Amino acid sequence: MLCDSNTTPRKTTELHFRKIPHSLIDWHNPHHISQINAWRNQIYGRAGLKARSVSLWYEAEELWFELYFQMSIVEARKRGIMLPGSRQMRDAFNKTFVGRVIKGRSGEDLPPRVEREGNAFASKFNRMFPALRARLNGCVLGRSGDVFVPVITFGMVERYRVMKESLVKRGIEAESEYADGLEEWRWFLSHLPDVKMEAIVKEEEVREMEAKELDAVAALVSLANSPVDSGGG
Repeated sequence: MLCDSNTTPRKTTELHFRKIPHSLIDWHNPHHISQINAWRNQIYGRAGLKARSVSLWYEAEELWFELYFQMSIVEARKRGIMLPGSRQMRDAFNKTFVGRVIKGRSGEDLPPRVEREGNAFASKFNRMFPALRARLNGCVLGRSGDVFVPVITFGMVERYRVMKESLVKRGIEAESEYADGLEEWRWFLSHLPDVKMEAIVKEEEVREMEAKELDAVAALVSLANSPVDSGGG
């Protein structure tokens, strides 16, 4: 932890957790995590500050970021656009998730999502999907247009998750280097369901999903990672 002093000139001190050797820390061990949190809270207490709370990011929230990049890349290949600022992004993100009860990996209901604050949102967003970010920046470089903020509903995020899982079952895990199937992806994009999906899509529905939808997702991943000058303007 980096701690700033109130002295003049201002001095920054680096504090290290020493109860467990760094190389032996198991970040999946609740006891280890508890000890580290207690150490951190003790430092905050000595400084007269409240202990910082940590709000984990859910899988659906991370998929929102991926879908944002994917949809923006496709739009940027069709026309000139400008990328939104962090505040616009955060407002769109919170509109999708605030108050939403999301199911955990084991099917349990997680606490309703609260609004993501500016610093936490910007920090998370700036770390997500660097390859897609570079691809999107390449698509908008030197072009102008209106600010584009894709409307992403929770239902779209959930359908996207199911489709990605279905692709993995079919052995499609790696992206292509070429932008094939652009028209198929545009078809997929135009058919994204703009509906609320309160429950996890049933496995039977996944099996009944048309093969063209699955191929369109593969085309999407291919498009997002293709060279900027390939496959259309």
